[in-house]
Amino acid sequence: MTIIEKDLRMLEHAQLLQQAVKTVVPGVAETVLIKESGPSIELAMGIIIGITGSFSGKLVLTGLETTFQGISEMMYGMRLEGAMLESFAGEIGNMIGGHFSIELSKNNIPIDITAPTILQGSARISGYRSGILIKTLFMNNSQIEVYFLHD
Repeated sequence: MTIIEKDLRMLEHAQLLQQAVKTVVPGVAETVLIKESGPSIELAMGIIIGITGSFSGKLVLTGLETTFQGISEMMYGMRLEGAMLESFAGEIGNMIGGHFSIELSKNNIPIDITAPTILQGSARISGYRSGILIKTLFMNNSQIEVYFLHD
């Protein structure tokens, strides 16, 4: 498979991930796909979901704590904090990853996802081969970033 074919396949997969984000997370106003060209990702709060199977990689969700609190309020009617917020953020990652996995399987591309890893504080993720960023904007002008990274 040529580099162009790999890029096109990754873009097709990213579009399925984009749809998963819109389906799982309430209040999404817009999503934008952007080819990730940086050598690393800097984040303050994030979730990493590993991907294994037909290809290997990672899903990384990043955003401000207040954004994840806003999502919890939209979904459950209350702002979560502390350990409950961390657990909730991990579950959002699981739901997006699970939906993405199901959509890929409909296209005969079987993958598995790992349990979420929650990152708090300043962190940097590097060591991926290529990536696509799905910038997700909400109706209240907050945002999360969903990175689809290939190893």
